[in-house]
Amino acid sequence: MAIATPPGEGAIGIVRLSGPAVRTITKRLFRSRRAETAEGMVPYRLTLGSLHDPDSGRAIDEVMTVFMPGPKSYTGEDMVEFQAHGGRAVLAGIVGSSLAAGARPASPGEFTRRAFLNGRLDLAQAEAVIDLILSRSRGAREAALGQLGGRLSAAIGALCDSLGDMAAAVEATIEFGEDEGLEEPLPPAPIENAIGTVRELLAGEGEGRVLREGLQVTFAGRTNVGKSSIINILVNSSRSIVTPHPGTTRDTVESPLNLEGISALLIDTAGFGPPRDAVEEEGIRRSRERLITADLAVVVLDSSEPLDESDRDLLDSTRCRPSLVVLNKSDLPALVDAGEVRQLAQDRPVVETSAKTGAGLEELRRVLGRSARSLFPRPEGEDPILTNSRHADALRRTLAALERAKENLERQSPIDMLASDIRAALSSLGEITGETVTEEILDRIFSNFCVGK
Repeated sequence: MAIATPPGEGAIGIVRLSGPAVRTITKRLFRSRRAETAEGMVPYRLTLGSLHDPDSGRAIDEVMTVFMPGPKSYTGEDMVEFQAHGGRAVLAGIVGSSLAAGARPASPGEFTRRAFLNGRLDLAQAEAVIDLILSRSRGAREAALGQLGGRLSAAIGALCDSLGDMAAAVEATIEFGEDEGLEEPLPPAPIENAIGTVRELLAGEGEGRVLREGLQVTFAGRTNVGKSSIINILVNSSRSIVTPHPGTTRDTVESPLNLEGISALLIDTAGFGPPRDAVEEEGIRRSRERLITADLAVVVLDSSEPLDESDRDLLDSTRCRPSLVVLNKSDLPALVDAGEVRQLAQDRPVVETSAKTGAGLEELRRVLGRSARSLFPRPEGEDPILTNSRHADALRRTLAALERAKENLERQSPIDMLASDIRAALSSLGEITGETVTEEILDRIFSNFCVGK
């Protein structure tokens, strides 16, 4: 039993129960308008009624209740959901009465864990549930929905079927062969095809990381060029402190922004230049670190001042990576040669803006969106996107085992070595779908879920 809606007050609050005692508990708590007991409920249909304390009989709230008998429920067990008014006291009363009627509190992710254990979802699909809840962009949502719908599971299943056939052939050779060698070598195509499939899945790991964590967009420039002001306008929030005094930003400040369906994290950094104290020196060091690890760098220049060495250094150090250039303070008389800037920028976009008047900021937003999309050249389709680091780790171990198997096949090594490699690959793949997963891994996965899911 758990509250399935966020904490606080709202129009509706949902309490859900799952398990073999659901019918008994519901009969003690719920009185349908159709009858004096829960028997008036029709499965999978909302029923109006009231909840009552099982001991005193005192009414708690008027609710809509839906009963979902197993195995055709989310968990595969009997389930019931009480849709009550979303007040704290109301939900606390329902929880207390449910406990008094024989329920127990659910642990984090227990409903989805039961769905996995009862075969309603495999582990990859179960993990997609939390990805869907935490998705912050259209791309992340679509990737999570694809995984929940079984795209990754289907790809892993096809791999397992192919390797399973090869494992059966190898085991038969071990069982019935006259010696440990292969008189007629097994064809390498199945292993080579499997290696290609695993590499294709791993190739999407970078895109999956961005969909999960957000595109890291680092704004860099010397002090007082307007980085913080630009970010504040883009995200419509005063996340970064802005003052007329240079060096206000001493540490990195992160602000989320949706760029054409891609979740991005705009990172404001300390201004580059000679540090005035140890704190500013540490801020600049951190800024350089974030610039190195950025998926997209935005070099901000002050068009009202001539270029200096730190400007040229930034333009040069970001030349061979995804980046763009912003010429800010276009509302002031220009002291920068725009032609020189475009020459130093080479093929990178150059956008002229004014954080004071807002000029050019919409164009900058569009350029950021196009740059974000250009980092993902793969067209949208039915291919699974790898968004989970646990899955990526399992696939890397699968790839290593398959490459060993290919090498042993080419060398005509003892066949039991080949069999061991194929079994290792199958075991790693099974960790993704949950066929070979341990209780420790399950505990770690579902501990990240909210209590009511």
